[in-house]
Formats: sequence, structure tokens, C-alpha cells
Amino acid sequence: MGLLDTGRGVADMARNLPEIGNIRKKIAYEEERINELLADIGRKYYVTRKVDKEAFDKLCEEIDAKRIKVKKMEYGINSMKGFKVCPKCRAEISERYLFCGVCGTKLPNIIDDDFSKLDPSEYYTDSNGFFAAIPYEAK
Repeated sequence: MGLLDTGRGVADMARNLPEIGNIRKKIAYEEERINELLADIGRKYYVTRKVDKEAFDKLCEEIDAKRIKVKKMEYGINSMKGFKVCPKCRAEISERYLFCGVCGTKLPNIIDDDFSKLDPSEYYTDSNGFFAAIPYEAK
């Protein structure tokens, strides 16, 4: 990579900064809504002391939809910055690679990645670290 290519890359990243800032605001908003939904689940349980599976499932589906939306936005930001984050070791790897150079894990692809499901490691938020939900398992 020559000096001219590096200069272009820096200029492209500088142009993306306002858009990245807007996306981060949207992520923060979605994470606030997630926290509100989690609090709503806690309130419903606290008041009734019963598990209303139907109501809880609906709230959990809303949370999952918002988490998937956040995941897509985070992938978009990383792509604008020119890297991917390894799902296993969290290393930042150039977007041109298919596998992590640190641990060898296949790297996500924003175009091909299945955003309809969430990995158990994604039951948290990086930006505010406020909640760490454990997946609900019906017994």
C-alpha cells in the first residue's frame, strides 16, 4: 500500500466520521430501549411474581429485534472504518481478510452474515456495558 493509497483511506474515514457519529447515536438509542424492555420484564415479574410466557416472549422478541438492529449498525461502522471484529477474540482485522489472523476464526461478512440469529456471546452491549442477559430456556 503506497502513501497515496494511505492518504485516500484517511480521507475516506474522515468523510465517514459524521455518519459514524449518527449511527452511534442510533445504537445508543436502541440500547436504551433494550434496557427499558428488560426493566419492563423485571417489573412485570416483580408485580405478579409469575412468568407470563406469552407477554415475556413478546418482549424478548422486541429485544432480539433491537439487538439484531444494533449488530447490523455496528457491522456498518466497522466496515466504514475498514475492519471486521473477530467474534471469538474481538481482534480488529482488516476487512479484506476472511479469517482472523489472531485465532483463525472465520470473520463475519456484512453481506452474507445471518442477522436473523444471535450468538450467545452477543447478549450484551459493548457501548455501555449495562446489561448482560442470559438466554431464556423454557423448562
